[in-house]
Formats: sequence, C-alpha cells, structure tokens
Amino acid sequence: MDATYGILIVDDEAYFRRYLNSCIDWEEYDFKICAEASNAEEALRILPDIRPDVILADIHMTGMDGIEFSRKVKKEYPFICIILITGFNEFEYAKQAVEIGVSNYISKPFEKSELINSILKVKETLRDVESRKDLILSLKKQCDDNIPVVREAVLHKLLAGSFGGDIGKAEKELNRLDLKLPPFPSAVVILESDLLAAGNAETQKFIEKRLYSITESECLSVVQENCLVGIVHLEKDGMKGYFKSSCGRIISEIRKMYGGSVSIGIGTVCRKTEQIPESYEKARIALKNKFLLGGNRVISYGTLKMSGVGEEMYPFGLKNDLLMYARLLDEDKVSKTINDIYCSLLEKAISIDFVLILYTELLSDCFSFLAEYGYLRSEVFGAGFSPFEEIVKSRTISEVNAFVQSVYGRVISFLKSRKKINSLGMVKKAKEYIDQNYAGNLTIKDIAAKVFFHPSYLRFLFKKEMGMTVNEYITRVRMEKAKELLQKGKSNTEAASLVGYADATYFSKCFKKYYKINPSEYEKSLNLRI
Repeated sequence: MDATYGILIVDDEAYFRRYLNSCIDWEEYDFKICAEASNAEEALRILPDIRPDVILADIHMTGMDGIEFSRKVKKEYPFICIILITGFNEFEYAKQAVEIGVSNYISKPFEKSELINSILKVKETLRDVESRKDLILSLKKQCDDNIPVVREAVLHKLLAGSFGGDIGKAEKELNRLDLKLPPFPSAVVILESDLLAAGNAETQKFIEKRLYSITESECLSVVQENCLVGIVHLEKDGMKGYFKSSCGRIISEIRKMYGGSVSIGIGTVCRKTEQIPESYEKARIALKNKFLLGGNRVISYGTLKMSGVGEEMYPFGLKNDLLMYARLLDEDKVSKTINDIYCSLLEKAISIDFVLILYTELLSDCFSFLAEYGYLRSEVFGAGFSPFEEIVKSRTISEVNAFVQSVYGRVISFLKSRKKINSLGMVKKAKEYIDQNYAGNLTIKDIAAKVFFHPSYLRFLFKKEMGMTVNEYITRVRMEKAKELLQKGKSNTEAASLVGYADATYFSKCFKKYYKINPSEYEKSLNLRI
C-alpha cells in the first residue's frame, strides 16, 4: 500500500479552503488534508507540529503573501513541496516561485484535472525524496557499522608506525574518528590472554575499565588476536611503578574471575605521538620475555633494560645465513654459523635472558624450515621432545649452544636421508606453479617462495632433476603456449601478452630463438596449410 501524504491548505478565504477540501477525493491519490490555516503567519506557527508533506497556498493573502511564505517554509523545511495558487497568470509570479523552489504553480480558475495533475507530480517528487532519504539512511548505517573497523585500522597503523613521519595526518585521522589520545606522558600496554582470542567482549570491557580506573584517563585500545593493546596516560614518570603494580592486580582479578593465563608487557614512556610506535615495539619485546620469566606477570621493558635484556641488536645477518645454509642442508656451514653467533654473543657480553631468547628463535627457525620440507618435529625427535624446556634447563650458554647445534644436526641428517624424494616433490611443485602462472611476471625468488625453498637451492635441484634451468623451463612453457595460441588464430601481439611478454618485439626474438622461425612466418605457414 502506498504512503499517505499530508496536505496543509493555506488561504485567507474560508469558502476556497472548503472547496479545496472537497473538490477531489484526496485519499484516492494517497493524500489527506491534515490542517488548514487562514493566513501565512498561522501556517508558520502550526508547521512544527503538523509537519505536512505538501502545502497548497494562495499567493494573494492578507498580511504575508504566498511568495514570502514559501521562501520562509523552504528555508526551514526544504523537503516540503509547495503548490501556489493565484488568480493572476503572471510570468513574474511564476519566475519567483521557481527561484524559491516551489513545486508547482496553478492559476484560478482551474479544472480539477489541473489540480490532480499537479498533486500527482508532487507525489512523484515525494517518492523520489523518500528514496533518497532511504539511501542516505542506508549509507549512514553502513558508515556507522564500519566505523569500529576503520578505528581499529587507524590504531593499527598508528601503533605500527605506518603513518611514517606524517604525524599531522595521523592526528587528523584520529580526530576525524573521534579517537582521542590520552594526555602525555603515556605508554603502550599489551595484555595477552586466551580469553581475548575467544572474542570475550566482557573481558575486554573489564580490562579497559580497570586501566581507566588506574590512570583516571580514557584508555585508547584495540584487540590484536589474543592481545589487548592500550595507550594509557601516566600522570607523571614516577607513576610507572604504581601502574605496574596495579597491572599485577588486574592480572589477579582476571584470573580469579575468568581463569586462564594473563601476561602484561609495558613499553617505554612516550611524550609525543611519534613515540607511540616505539613504545608499542618495546611492549612487544617485554611481553615476549614471558617465556623466560614465566606467565601471569607484568613485564616492563624498563626493567629488562636494567638487567641488560633488549639492549643489543640481534645478529640478523648470521641468523639469515643460518637459515639459508640449513635449507641447503650444508651441515658444516650450519655448525660454523651457530658457533659464529655464539662467539658474537660472548664478545658483546649480552645478558643470559637475551641469549635464551635468541636461541629460542634459532630453534623456531629450525622447526619452520623442517616444516617447509613437509615434516613434523615429532618425526625427527619423537612425540616427547621438548626443546624449549631443554633450553630453559641449560645452566650455561655453551650448553645451550651445544643443544641447538645437535638439533640442527639431527634435522639436517634426517632430511638428507629423504632428500631425493623431497627434491622431486619440490621440483614438481615448482613446475606446477610455473605451468599455472606462466603469463605473469615470474621470478626465481617468487617461485622459490611458493615452494618454501631458497632460490639457490631451487636452481640446483631443478637443474639436477629436470636437466634444464628454471628460466629455460619457463621459456619452454611460454613458447609452447604461444605456439598453441598462434594456431588458434591469435595475433603475434596477443600471443605475446597472453604468455607473459609485455614487449611483442622481444617475444618475437625469443620465439625465433626457440623455434628457429619468427611468429609471423609461423602464422604464414599455418595459412598455407589451410
């Protein structure tokens, strides 16, 4: 059923108001007379209460005329449609009515059909307005629904330092989304709990409320997997110790109420927006130390620095070399690189906690590269193997180093005994990837990444198993596909594009080198066969 639209009649002649009321069956056209007014002033008084959809008004009335009345109505209620009625068919009135935004203009005397046509036009306008309103409301709802997601994305960018040096842009984005940073000084706090991973909104609200109660300032927070990351206000630098002890009470309360394991990492104090990413990174490092120090506790990066943890840089270059040699199954170079890392740590006199973290990462890298070959840790060491416990139980750095050496040695020996089978599998995967993606911009690095192999080792295996290089195989696949396309009537340029060559001239050279005939000559030979 169509909507019924309300009409307000405004005319200083009572008989004409009665005539308009009864001259047509308004309901037949989905209208109803909702009110009458004897002059413009009265109409303006009752408008806020009745809110009609349409106004039928005479231009010539005692006091304010219809033109001025329409101007005032349109200023306050732009969506109301107005039909003006006059006893004069004057162009100047019509011109003014159009300028104001009046929907229609009819002259006395008028036929009923003129009035009907006029209200039907207005009805279409009202329907259009309703449609636009519905669309606007729908878009607004979508925006409102997406605001939490956008807010999270902006906070993630801020924490990760993705705004770069453009702090003004970051603050502008925050203000636009009504995200107010706590006053400085502040710090980033990361609370880790499996309860958050399960999407426990009650726990999240409880944590935010408790952080607020400690700092007496709004906590800007976002959930990342099983962590709640908050930017909290520290009223003064000396408050950090109080804040840490209060976080300890939060852990106790959460565990008492919900159970599970809860750990908190506190970053460095920041005094301006651009220092927030650094505080976040330090909070992550602090939280990472829960493996060494135990869970269900508060770990402040400042405390770690005092004990020497986190002060020195990781030997990233040696770590990357170690993983490369492990993938190449070069046991001697693996052993030497682990010893180089060991010597580097001794020379720098880095704390034992830092060393344990580093060696834990070396073990994680080892098991990750084992998984690249498609094997589980239990297949090498058995189900009861607990390498990380072994590291924690070690009494000296040399014991830790020897243990990690033995783990890498056993993994490499295991893989060498299965190398042939695995090599064939990796080469097969590489071939399949090339066969499916020959039209793209293929590189050895991309292919190696897809099969979880080091590029150098993939080159070696591929050549050994296939009798040709990776690039030679890519060329072979592309040339065979190109030949098929030419046979199907594709042009030289089309074939080049479809097999991964942006430059048709270069494609022609490759085609001729491969088939000893250029594409155009090959096309001609196909036509001759026909």
